[in-house]
Amino acid sequence: MKKACIYIVTILVLFGCQAPIEEAKTLIVSVGNENLYLEDFQEMIPPNMSESDSTDVVNNLVDKWVKETLFKNQAAKKVDNSTIEPLVKNYRNSLLVHNYESMLVSENLDTIIQDREVDKYYELHKLDFLLSEPAYLMYMILIPYADKSNFVDRWKEEAWEEIESDCEKNRYWHHIEDSLWVTKNELFEYLPNDIADEVTLKTGFYKSAKRDSMYYMIEVEKTLKPGKEAPKSIVRKQIEKLILHKRTRRLLEDEKSKLYEDAISKSSLIEYSEK
Repeated sequence: MKKACIYIVTILVLFGCQAPIEEAKTLIVSVGNENLYLEDFQEMIPPNMSESDSTDVVNNLVDKWVKETLFKNQAAKKVDNSTIEPLVKNYRNSLLVHNYESMLVSENLDTIIQDREVDKYYELHKLDFLLSEPAYLMYMILIPYADKSNFVDRWKEEAWEEIESDCEKNRYWHHIEDSLWVTKNELFEYLPNDIADEVTLKTGFYKSAKRDSMYYMIEVEKTLKPGKEAPKSIVRKQIEKLILHKRTRRLLEDEKSKLYEDAISKSSLIEYSEK
């Protein structure tokens, strides 16, 4: 190893002087039939690193490679190869199947999920979705500050239908009549962090905040405790994942059945039975 390390220093000096690199690789050390080349480490050495530091880095990597290679070769001598081959075969087959499944899903899976599908799944599996943390029904709008006076009084009067209608007509961002239930962390998906931090999550809490030329109005309408059925808006993403998983399994099973039917129709199967 000392000879190898001295050789590395020499090579690094050459690289540091930006000497032209020949096409042939620079051999550092050999272990049995395996070779390690200096070029294998070039991308791992920062370009501005000093010559001595670069040498230390490469030497440490060489030591590690030699130790691991010697250990691997010793394992090859001591371990019965017949116990490894079935594992290698099984692993290869698993990779082939996994990659083919990924290809089929990527090319054929319909990822568009209609609201009615989510509604149906939710109604059938309500009891499977119980809250593990409190949930809060939020009313929120974001309007131009200049339009603030048109909403403040109606908000106090809880004229939600009028507010909803006005927001829709003017295309203002709003969540009023769409049952937006959120957990504490999910609130940050809808509001700027500094505003969300100032929201007290209890029924009846109200907050307004001006940001540049825009105006937020926020109110906590209801609270659900852990253990209650989770509102649909909270578990929607989870339901969509479950629906996609179900579609994926059906797609793959259909492909297996198709291959099976094709094999039968083409008499590709040979069945043996005991007489």
